[in-house]
Amino acid sequence: MLDIRHIKHAMSLAEHGHFARAAEACHISQPAMTRSIQTLEKLLGVKLFHRQRGGVEPTEFGVLLIRRSADLVLKVEDIEREIYLTRNLELGTLVVGVGPYFAATLAGAIAAKLHGQSPKLQIKLLVASWSDFPELIQSRKVDLVFGELSEIKKKPDFETAVLPKLELRWVCRAGHPITKLKTIHPLDLTAYNLVGPALPRAFEAAFLSSADIRTNSAWARSGLLAIECDSSAVLISLIKHSDTLSMMHECMIKEELSRGELVILPRLNDQIMAEYGVAWYGERALSSAGKTFVDMVLSQDLS
Repeated sequence: MLDIRHIKHAMSLAEHGHFARAAEACHISQPAMTRSIQTLEKLLGVKLFHRQRGGVEPTEFGVLLIRRSADLVLKVEDIEREIYLTRNLELGTLVVGVGPYFAATLAGAIAAKLHGQSPKLQIKLLVASWSDFPELIQSRKVDLVFGELSEIKKKPDFETAVLPKLELRWVCRAGHPITKLKTIHPLDLTAYNLVGPALPRAFEAAFLSSADIRTNSAWARSGLLAIECDSSAVLISLIKHSDTLSMMHECMIKEELSRGELVILPRLNDQIMAEYGVAWYGERALSSAGKTFVDMVLSQDLS
């Protein structure tokens, strides 16, 4: 009978291509790794790896085993995890994928509050783009993600807990030339470079919603973002020290607004709304720590 440990060892060997490195990753000795692979090959009756000078690589049977076992290993780990959760045992680690823009401004305070309630809990915050969220969740690299959800909500395998939609406002530095205009029209914005994070498709459409902007502007002709950066801190610094424009929720720049470093422009045309919240894999139960993190996100006062 196949042992899931042997399969995990084979997957590690295929990943690292070297017995010593694979053994180290699995926290076993190299002789133990060698015996494990030999046992698996004997059980299956085929050679799984070509042994070569300097490393190994999977045979066609090894490739088949690795490809078919990836989901199996994840499901076994999920079963083990849910048994622990059902017995009300805290696993001790919560890994959260955090969007680097809006979510990053809130995640630190939420994690600090959660750690205060559960000081033995290890919390890991992995900053990642919204476009990486599905893969991070499906590969079990994170327990849940906190960020912009417009794309992941379209995928059927995920559960979400969504904050009320947040209005994004046009932001620039104090003293910016555009603030001297008596009336600001949408096309006036396009005289300046736009900076921001990588944008979901829905956001790009909203930015170009004005007919004038869509057909006549430099944004439409040469690309929406002059500078793309996923760090809210870097973008805020960039806006403060240049004539660039961006869109942000007011809570992201409270301190800069209070110090008079940044200003919010009057509303133009339709509001642009963002949908932020938490998402996780629907077939994978949240730990008590994960549920608490979700509750803390949803309790945020963003007025």
